[in-house]
Amino acid sequence: MTFSTIFERIPTNNNVLIIDVNNDISSMTEYKLAQKHCPNFPLEYWQNNTKKQLQLNETCAKFPSLFNIEFQNIYWQNLRSTYGHYQLFAAYLDTRPANPHGLTVRISAMVNQIEPIRLMYCQIWFTNSQQPVIVQTLKYDLLWFKEFGSYQTGIYLPYLISCKIPSKYQNFTVAAVSLVENVCDTASNALTVFYNKPVTEKQDFAVCVKGLNFLLEDVSSILTEWIEMMTLLGANKIFMYNLHVHPNVSKVLKYYENLKRVEVVPLTLPAGQPNTPFWQHIYLKNRPKNKQQGEIIPYNDCFYKHMYEYKYIVLVDVDEVIVPLNQNTWKDLFRYLHQKDSTNHDSYNARNAYFFTDLLFTHKWFDDVPEYMHILNHIKRDPTIEKPGYYIKSFVNTETVLSVHNHYPIACLRSSCKRTQIDPKDALMFHYKRKPIETYTKFLNTSILDATIWKYKSALIEKVTKALKEMGFLVLSK
Repeated sequence: MTFSTIFERIPTNNNVLIIDVNNDISSMTEYKLAQKHCPNFPLEYWQNNTKKQLQLNETCAKFPSLFNIEFQNIYWQNLRSTYGHYQLFAAYLDTRPANPHGLTVRISAMVNQIEPIRLMYCQIWFTNSQQPVIVQTLKYDLLWFKEFGSYQTGIYLPYLISCKIPSKYQNFTVAAVSLVENVCDTASNALTVFYNKPVTEKQDFAVCVKGLNFLLEDVSSILTEWIEMMTLLGANKIFMYNLHVHPNVSKVLKYYENLKRVEVVPLTLPAGQPNTPFWQHIYLKNRPKNKQQGEIIPYNDCFYKHMYEYKYIVLVDVDEVIVPLNQNTWKDLFRYLHQKDSTNHDSYNARNAYFFTDLLFTHKWFDDVPEYMHILNHIKRDPTIEKPGYYIKSFVNTETVLSVHNHYPIACLRSSCKRTQIDPKDALMFHYKRKPIETYTKFLNTSILDATIWKYKSALIEKVTKALKEMGFLVLSK
């Protein structure tokens, strides 16, 4: 019997799964694959306890079976309450010393209610106990500014839901949490409680990127240059959430995942929003407020999953680069900032400077810069540096921040956030943005040449050229 008659190859999400068609996959293999593709359900905990009675008592708070969990759009779980619909994304354990509540489980969710929201209950499950600890939710932190609009009952808003673990259980290992309306309910949801506590000390910087939506745009070379730029600046790792992207972009992401420099997290939209590729793309273009509200969840998910591994989380898009003007790396920039002010701020905010990228006639290609270098070829910018607080991007302190927006912290573990504006003479956020055609003439007449980014030119060209060649995008003639 030949190899081809025994095995069948089935492509799944750009990977290849090999299945023996003559023998069933073992149950263990099935569950491992299921866990990999849906890590927010505590599958291992459920498996280890299937022969036990996980419940408070015979009539109260039974742990839900995998087959009774109400999933929504793959990665979200449901709670349909009398007081609103909850879409639950993930849960995290907060053990930080600055947390005034002590050990706390936090849940990221979208809820179609505005404040005040009736408090629910958390059924918290531990690895060494068959009974849950049931506590009322402490509070709901809205992850949105009301003044941004789109704030009304019926619209799904991002929240962080917190549940305090009683002191007598603080030495137990938390496995899962369910959110329920009544104490004894059998939950329709169960979330893994993530606690990525490394044994080594924290690294400096992780970059978090919201859901990528490049279905129709091949930005593979642009993304390659941006990733290499982040690495040159000092990013220890980049975490990218992925909705739908062009096949060539998928190739770039896979390349850098294999190098352990990028981690890609699959993402869907919650609450009945479209997730088929083209319909989702059209929807996001036409519903900008819904898009912005949904982006808050992956930002906070990234923050909470990696706050124990990195000192700062850097919240930027793939058309943004926070550039030190007098140093080469973020680490050197922070060494300088801390010499000026030793205060431990909650965030360090870089002001915005626009480099408009579709005004091609406003610059030339440079002899010593390849045409496939997007950032290096766009060195004309708007002379206006945006005011503090407008379109900024931030380094977020993982020790003291409670929740994040895509520009800066929304709330901190102390009563108010200490946000500091980085002097624009020290660093700027270079924003490589498209601009409407009606601004062509104005920009042509007012733009200034800013070649600060060229201090990275030699190293960046070398790294990008090497990567594009290795991925097969670039074939240089001899």
